[in-house]
Amino acid sequence: GQTYWLARRGRGREADAPVLIDDVIAAYRPGVDALRERADDIVSEFEKKRVRQRARGFVSAGAPKDLARDVASLRPLTSSSDVVDLALRKDWPLESAAWVYHAAGSRFTFDRLRSLGGEVSSDLHWDRLAVRRLIEDLYASQYTVAASAMRHARESGGALAKGVEAPGASWAQDVIEAWSVANAEEAGRVDTAIEELEGTGVWTLSKLAIASTQLREMAQNAEP
Repeated sequence: GQTYWLARRGRGREADAPVLIDDVIAAYRPGVDALRERADDIVSEFEKKRVRQRARGFVSAGAPKDLARDVASLRPLTSSSDVVDLALRKDWPLESAAWVYHAAGSRFTFDRLRSLGGEVSSDLHWDRLAVRRLIEDLYASQYTVAASAMRHARESGGALAKGVEAPGASWAQDVIEAWSVANAEEAGRVDTAIEELEGTGVWTLSKLAIASTQLREMAQNAEP
């Protein structure tokens, strides 16, 4: 989960300036710890439901309730490093960036698609590798959509811009909805594709790949 993504961040730095994973963890830890305190409120309803399901499973397996809840809550924190990066690069409060990021995840079903990807079962190495890459792509597209929506909110002014200093669920949904309206053609194309894929039975790796491609194209082509 989080360790894997942090390891990729360390590997992704300039080749002539290798970064120790301990240094990467130290850089992100304050932000991740802050987000952990607010995760129950900020993550999408889908993620909240998944946390409850995982916690029940751990309790059924014999884990104490508090421990089960704590462990079950770790999964939504996988994206925390992306949220920290968003806040730093856009010069936003961390909580505001988190609200917008997770609102984007809910609106465009990034959360659910990643979960479905994790459920794809295959004994083939290349299939497992494809699933991991697909999940990476979904994270990347969600990051790009959130960054674009944050920029749009700032440029729009009014309540969207003011809400950055007093964020909440309703405001974040308004930010993503305003962005969706500004990018109606791209957002509509994604909505249509997801609806059509939903209507054709069980989700497969190929269907998830199509959905991911649509989301990536939306993220790349959107304005601003």
